[in-house]
Amino acid sequence: MMTNLVGNGSSNRFYDKGNNDYTIVCNVPQHGIKHQGMSIIDGEVLVWMKKHNYHPTVPVYCTSTIKSIAQGKNIGGDWHPVYERKNRYNAGLHAAEYLTRFSETIHLWGFDSLWSTDITSQMDNLIERVRKRPLQDWWRPQWDTMFNSYDCEFVIHLPTGESCEYQQTNVREQHH
Repeated sequence: MMTNLVGNGSSNRFYDKGNNDYTIVCNVPQHGIKHQGMSIIDGEVLVWMKKHNYHPTVPVYCTSTIKSIAQGKNIGGDWHPVYERKNRYNAGLHAAEYLTRFSETIHLWGFDSLWSTDITSQMDNLIERVRKRPLQDWWRPQWDTMFNSYDCEFVIHLPTGESCEYQQTNVREQHH
């Protein structure tokens, strides 16, 4: 099975909106990409959902803590606690690891931190980050470990002229 995982970096603009494969988005999508699932691991997202009366209409993949908080805040939706919280993992890393359970190929869209120091997120328009740590320095080693740990193919979609540092045989770049 081929699946798509859409992050919140600006390169998610390359996603083919005519794509009908199973797609999970991270947090509250701002990009208009059709999706069949959401990945949420941060309580700040739930605060925003409650404040704006937002109720997901697709399954939400999360930790058991996030499901409990969502239920406690009466945020409707179909919450699936399929993640075990891991240090220095973001919603994308959790979702990618989940997708390895049933995917032969995972396409990664909008994960600019894989090749860039730009960690700007479309979520920044909804939830302000107090400070911008060099999160890519935390996340890249986690991606490297994931790419080494699973046999499925990972396709990183990135702008022409950019490249990633990953050398695993199951990782390839697709330029747009």
